[in-house]
Amino acid sequence: MGFCCAPLPSKAGAWKSFAIDYLAETWSRWGFWYDDQARWDCRCLLQILAPFLDEADVARLEPWLLNHFERWRPSCAEKSVGETDYIRQRVRRFWRRHGREQFELLGALPSNKLSPVGRRRIGELSRKASSLGWQLERPLSIRGGTVVSPLPEQTTARMTDAQWLSAVRKYVNDQERVWLKDRILGGAGELAQDLKSQTKAQPERFARLMLALPDEANEHYFEAIVMGLQDGGLPLNLLERVIERAHNRPGRPHGRWLNRAIASHGGQGLSTALLDVVAWYATEDPDPAEELWRKEAGENRPYYGGDPYMHGINTARGSAAMAIADLIALEQDYWEHFAPVLERMVADPSIAVRTCIARACTQALRYDRPKAIAQFLKLCAAEDALVATHPVEEFLYYTAGTEFGQVQPLLERMLASPIANARRAAARQATLAALSEEAARPLAEAAINDEPETRRGAAEILSRNILAAPDRAYCEASLRRFFDDSDHEVRRAAGDWTRYIKDQRIDPVLPVAEAFVESPAFAESAETFFRAIEEAVDAPPSLLFRAGYRFIDLAGSASADLRESSAFTAKSLSNLILRAYRQAEKDPNLRRQCLDLFDRLLEAGGYGADEAIEEFSR
Repeated sequence: MGFCCAPLPSKAGAWKSFAIDYLAETWSRWGFWYDDQARWDCRCLLQILAPFLDEADVARLEPWLLNHFERWRPSCAEKSVGETDYIRQRVRRFWRRHGREQFELLGALPSNKLSPVGRRRIGELSRKASSLGWQLERPLSIRGGTVVSPLPEQTTARMTDAQWLSAVRKYVNDQERVWLKDRILGGAGELAQDLKSQTKAQPERFARLMLALPDEANEHYFEAIVMGLQDGGLPLNLLERVIERAHNRPGRPHGRWLNRAIASHGGQGLSTALLDVVAWYATEDPDPAEELWRKEAGENRPYYGGDPYMHGINTARGSAAMAIADLIALEQDYWEHFAPVLERMVADPSIAVRTCIARACTQALRYDRPKAIAQFLKLCAAEDALVATHPVEEFLYYTAGTEFGQVQPLLERMLASPIANARRAAARQATLAALSEEAARPLAEAAINDEPETRRGAAEILSRNILAAPDRAYCEASLRRFFDDSDHEVRRAAGDWTRYIKDQRIDPVLPVAEAFVESPAFAESAETFFRAIEEAVDAPPSLLFRAGYRFIDLAGSASADLRESSAFTAKSLSNLILRAYRQAEKDPNLRRQCLDLFDRLLEAGGYGADEAIEEFSR
């Protein structure tokens, strides 16, 4: 509204009627309590108009100001009896502000032209303003910016330990803000970020500094040092003292980072005391108390994208499970210490944490496969959201091909799951097992003949293993079935086989390549197919000609349209034809075939063909 105020002072009388109409329309449509700056602009406009307003004008504006103001909400009044301090404080704050906005605007009108009701109301508000010290002043404009450390980086880089301790004592509030013209100075939280950076640079020095931090120091400082000590290579005796100090903080708030710091020193032969700290967080810490990944984070999106594993690694118990997995991977001694702990962990009530425990079960396969599988199956005795996660599929990747009978019931359950990711993961692992294990083939066939999600999962595995499958014949026969699949995504997944033969000999899979060129799947993956031919060491010209004519028939004029992917495929084809032409220097018949194919590409207007003409003419 501020744009109206500038031209008015000298011609306010002439603009009066328009301004009053504008105010009335604006207030009726938007009200005037939603924005401090807009309300202040209204006050300025009324002050400019005031000398020119008559009783009729004031009578038109006054009812809006008397009848439209911030309401005392009944919900607040009911709770003001006092259920919590928070509610009582809200009510007190509301009462202190109640009427202020009305005072700003009503007070801008000429008091001698107000109605008796208006004069009485402005008198009440004036007395309240005097008692509460209301100041009528322009509101601060909305500002944004990055909140930075209260101390410059070049300063913190040179600070002594004594200066750090002094700063820790000074900056105790993590909500502190100082607004400068060019930046916003923060408090403990922002200074702690500098402390973390310094800890990473000098871990031993700042580990000792933690031991000297006052007990009343903000927890951000303890957390910053613990985070900075990850991969710090501390001497074990110092590490134990630091971990003990942080572990014994009130409420034990630093478990999420303590576990990572301990695990990062696993190569030094950790003491039982340190391992017991990790075990405590894995089984006793209350975090997480809820499945946050299920909750709405705003804009119709859940926290962590709805992924329980991403939630799990950001919790205390989840990070402890990840630390145990990392330690077990290092040494069998760690496995022997954590084996009984794992038996308790698999009953964790949190799906998010169980996804992390699955990683520990996977590492346990190194030492005791029967026990690891048994604990894993207990772990998976939970809702299907768990078995739809990557850590569960990772465990099955290492077991389905060798202990298929033990994990078969779980795979069957996953194939019947209402969650698409679970079905697709089961199809992948059942199909992978079937490439080497005859017993897995009935289940793999069930996935191959099921709905699109399982067919897609099976196609992904078959395409990746086209050259590496122990039973190549089974893999090729199964993959070729997907070239004609009715689902677009399944055909695309099957067509990805071309991505896995780059820099390889294509002759072993030539029948697959020829079948692929004639199939519907070729349309989705022609670009990667030509790239595979370009990089393969033995692609026969006949395959290039067959694929080239097929592509031109499918793409037609789209091969000239840069908005279509076919245009770039056409350019790849042009380069391949040119290369084949040059290599056929002593074979006139082959050169003629190259020119015939190139003529067809030119007729279709294939992108890049005009550039290739110049190369042919040289």
